[in-house]
Amino acid sequence: MAQERTAPGHIPLVARPELLGQILWAAFFVPAWVTGADSPLVYYWALTAAMPIVVALAPLAFLATARRQPALAVYLLIWFGVPFLLHSLVFPFKADRFILVAHPALFLAAGIAAADGLSALTRGIPAWLGTTWSERARRRVAVATCTIIALGAIVTLPAFNAARQIGSNLGSVMDRENWSGTTVVLAEQADLDRLKLGSSDEFTPLFYWKRLDFHTVQGGGDVGAISESTGVRRLQTPDQIRHWFSDGAAVVVAVDSARLAYGAINQALHSVLREEGTELCRGRCGSLLLYRWEFGPLEGEHTSGGL
Repeated sequence: MAQERTAPGHIPLVARPELLGQILWAAFFVPAWVTGADSPLVYYWALTAAMPIVVALAPLAFLATARRQPALAVYLLIWFGVPFLLHSLVFPFKADRFILVAHPALFLAAGIAAADGLSALTRGIPAWLGTTWSERARRRVAVATCTIIALGAIVTLPAFNAARQIGSNLGSVMDRENWSGTTVVLAEQADLDRLKLGSSDEFTPLFYWKRLDFHTVQGGGDVGAISESTGVRRLQTPDQIRHWFSDGAAVVVAVDSARLAYGAINQALHSVLREEGTELCRGRCGSLLLYRWEFGPLEGEHTSGGL
């Protein structure tokens, strides 16, 4: 039965295998909760997925804060509630970074409530153990119990474990990719300065190369669209690059292995670079690949600047 149910889902991949790369790219770069990006519950889903215990006990946290300092509780509730509700109900575009400003208020309220709860537990455990234990032993048991509970609440948070994994993965990727090596390779060949420079990474080359003529990051929008983040033009396929730079003889394209591994680069472009291009780094740039692709001017087209 399971095979019968999943078989139809494999048919598009068999008919159009290039979809696999796009699916992997989307799965890597898009959080699962963005599926319902137009829903007012998007941010609630995001917080619940990342910090379920904090969200579940949020009302109790604000009540515990109000019990101690009512004015502070109102301040924290406004701090958290106003941006959370505005971005959930009013502003149409959804992205998790927009409500980061609200997180500290929620964390402060949760911290105050946790401190009160652990304090009460520290006093209650010795009383519960009775006089059969020495006072010192009762206090040690109370402190150990509260420590275990606090650490357990932190280390079991999905957000905590995701943050640890992201840090290690990012470090390993950056260690493998040697962008400084690409600057050395470009400097060795003077004729490369006159060529258009492209990359599968929209941001990093701007730091090392100081210029970037186009990037190949896959996405929607018009051919040759200018990125709002970097001002760099997006050209995703071999034909788009040929037509846009139709008066040129060659381009240089850096391929970022992290994006290549997750299918974020157009497969046709990657194939053309491997088959028609010359790899310049030859192992000196870590796992980065730097291709010089010579395609020559197209017939009847002698001006770069668009399709």
